[in-house]
Amino acid sequence: MTQIEMILIEEAEYPSDTFADCYRGDGYTAFYFDRCKDLHEGNHAIIYPERITDLRKVLNEVREFYAVKQKGAAIFHPLADEYYHYFEENREIIESCGYEITLNDDYRFQTLTGENTIKRNGSLDIRLGWDDRIETDIILPSGEYWELESTKEFASRKDNFTFTGYVGEKAVVYSIIHKSRRFDCVRFDYILCAKDERGKGYGSELISFIADFCRENRFNNCFDWAGPSENIVRRAGFCDVFTARSGRINYVNR
Repeated sequence: MTQIEMILIEEAEYPSDTFADCYRGDGYTAFYFDRCKDLHEGNHAIIYPERITDLRKVLNEVREFYAVKQKGAAIFHPLADEYYHYFEENREIIESCGYEITLNDDYRFQTLTGENTIKRNGSLDIRLGWDDRIETDIILPSGEYWELESTKEFASRKDNFTFTGYVGEKAVVYSIIHKSRRFDCVRFDYILCAKDERGKGYGSELISFIADFCRENRFNNCFDWAGPSENIVRRAGFCDVFTARSGRINYVNR
């Protein structure tokens, strides 16, 4: 299996074993996070086109699964190259089953293969594990309340790492990574700085620490997809490797 294939499988299955639970049906996996029904990362399905003989049946089963949970069904686009046009090619079936297609720009994936050029100045006391000050000092004051329950659940599960940077006893920035149970890879997920502490270099300091932590612990194939922290993670050594189709379908005929 190539590095790209491994990363794409890990990315598609990411909510499983991290902060969400899942139900595996015939040709699909439905992820769910009962404590936060509005969190789209924890409440969506993925499909495996190579296993599907009746797409209409799969779409209806996914819809029914989320209806029981009082949640609208959403299915993310298959990321593998051979299914690049899967939603477009099956538009008639998808729309007749009550779903609406949304296609976005492609994901740009990066791996930790370059040099870490961020020189840490020791401004942060960095600790591992969940601390309630992540909630009181960072998440709630920043208005990112939807991250709270999923981050707590993430921190409680095996193979997940929560890093928090403190100034004195105030938590000012945190980030999370996930070590795969399937493959030799690590997924860098998210970084959030307290709203009143931004622009002070704390995000760069923490990401630099995490990049060195991954190398020191021989966490291979460390990857992320380019997002709001792209400029920082580039300086830490993350380099563009490939792109993959981004999109989803949502059930709208309620």
